[in-house]
Amino acid sequence: MQLEWVKKREMSELIKKKTSLLRTQSKMLRSKLLDELEQQQKAKKELSDVQKAQDSLAGKKEEEQQLNLQLQPGHTFDNPAKEQLLFEKIFKEAGIQNKKQLAVVNAFMHAWKAYKQFAWGHDELKPIGRTYQEWFGIGLTLVDSLDTMYIMGLKEEFSEARDWVEKHMRLDINQDVNLFEVTIRVLGGLLSAYHLSGDVIFKHKAVSFSFFFSS
Repeated sequence: MQLEWVKKREMSELIKKKTSLLRTQSKMLRSKLLDELEQQQKAKKELSDVQKAQDSLAGKKEEEQQLNLQLQPGHTFDNPAKEQLLFEKIFKEAGIQNKKQLAVVNAFMHAWKAYKQFAWGHDELKPIGRTYQEWFGIGLTLVDSLDTMYIMGLKEEFSEARDWVEKHMRLDINQDVNLFEVTIRVLGGLLSAYHLSGDVIFKHKAVSFSFFFSS
């Protein structure tokens, strides 16, 4: 009788131990499953974020292509609203703060696009004839517009004009010039561009210009 009781007690203890072990294993398994589930959800979220970022980037690229952000000469928009969106995008990046500023830069860009297409590197645009005319043959309009473009935040247009000044601006002209005009428009344009941008190419051109016209 006593032996049977002892066996029952041992059996009861064994069952308790196994039950406790099973509970521990169950908790560990449950914790592991929860961790794996959390990691899967995190991975899904990261994948979703990456996909959204890629979709957003693709959408922006498509929008830029549609709006022709490069403003290629001769390009025409099939919808005036697209052109306005283009201007607003560029002007927002340039820090334009109100409609009056937008109108001013919009007007400048309208004129600049025509100059770039029909009179690039020449003194003046003849808008009606869609051609150009020379006064001194040193790119008056382009040089005179450098500081304006810089202040307006038109980085691409400023950079293109800067490259022209460095590579194509000729000072070895042999003709009479208006001292007042070349001083305020050419020398003033170069020095103001140097003052604003810090680009030494404008200083070098200004020094060369001053030396050439004073000799």
